[in-house]
Amino acid sequence: MLQLSDSDTAAVDKEPSADREPSADRDSSAHGDLSAERRVTAQCSGGGESLQHLREEIRFFFLFLVVAALAVVSLFLLYRSVWIPIILGLLAAYIVDPLVVLLARRTKLPRPAIILSAIGGLSALLTAAAVLVLPAVKSQAMDIIKVLPGTYKAVSQLALPYMQQLQSWLSSMGLASSMKESLELLSGIFTSEHLSFAAQNTISTLWLSLPGIISFVIGVALIPCIMYLGLQYSPQIQSSAMELIPQKHQEALKNIFRRLSRTLRAVIVGQLYVALTLGVLYSIGYSLLGLKGAVAIGLAAGIGRLIPYMDMVVALVLSTAVIMASDGAPWTPLLGSVIVIAVVSIIDATIVTPKLIGSSAGVHPIIVICTIIAFSALLGFWGVVIAVPVVALLKELFLVIIEYYKKWQNHKDGL
Repeated sequence: MLQLSDSDTAAVDKEPSADREPSADRDSSAHGDLSAERRVTAQCSGGGESLQHLREEIRFFFLFLVVAALAVVSLFLLYRSVWIPIILGLLAAYIVDPLVVLLARRTKLPRPAIILSAIGGLSALLTAAAVLVLPAVKSQAMDIIKVLPGTYKAVSQLALPYMQQLQSWLSSMGLASSMKESLELLSGIFTSEHLSFAAQNTISTLWLSLPGIISFVIGVALIPCIMYLGLQYSPQIQSSAMELIPQKHQEALKNIFRRLSRTLRAVIVGQLYVALTLGVLYSIGYSLLGLKGAVAIGLAAGIGRLIPYMDMVVALVLSTAVIMASDGAPWTPLLGSVIVIAVVSIIDATIVTPKLIGSSAGVHPIIVICTIIAFSALLGFWGVVIAVPVVALLKELFLVIIEYYKKWQNHKDGL
């Protein structure tokens, strides 16, 4: 029988171990390849699920936009006769809502009592402002109206040499007679007899418009009622509306509503504060110049600020009309008026508007002006009032759509 030495036995024992090591490496390598393949598969699956969720979210967003637009149009057509009080009441409730929420958290008073207190306080504030400010504004406005004939006379004397040159030029072209008739018609507008006749016609028109006045009073009385309903039932309406939204889309829709609410609040409240601030600045500036009707001019210019650049036009036209009717050389007061407008415009552009509205809610003035013109042609004066908030909301919705488009492109490129 063949006997093996100890060294040979050790060599034989080592050989199987050497044969097993490559096999173990191959098993480990195969296991690593399988794990990497599973990770890639999981990533692809997760990307597909994320892309599918984004697709569903985009579809739901556009479906919600269509349904919301149809609901707004339907409600407008249904409540067309009282839509102005409804809009004003809801806007007032929207502005006062943060104050009501704050008081509800810090006090133990019931919500209806807080709402009634807020409405009463706002009404008292507006009434006090009307009692204190409106008489002075009315008096100064009447002073401005009274100086219009003198303004026309001063402007006519100043422009007489140029008008004679224009008339001689029109005579050479055979258009002098039509020009003369136009000037006579224009000069007759600012006579005291014409103004008295216009006042009589205004009284007759108001008497014939008595049903419309009654309807206006009822509409004004509806505003605090709508405001109360909006403040009292807004939490229930919001929670009920969210119950109609699928759970997986609620968070995205809440984020969009927060953005729209932030933009709308900045535009509405900011525009009111800007108009009030500029009205005060114009009033102070023209009062320092000693201009007659300074407060009325400042108030009109502040209201005009709701339309971009219109405050400068209103201030320049009204101040020029008062200055031209005053005694003495008009050039120094006119220069002072231009300086006031320039200083107020600089303060508005550098301090007031950036602080009160901010650049995030801003819309280009050209777009605002075009929207105001379109809305005024469609809805009249109230179209001018709601044009700026509407265009700001449309801008924010457009930015949301752009963000969804970018997310869609990023997911497609990632896959």
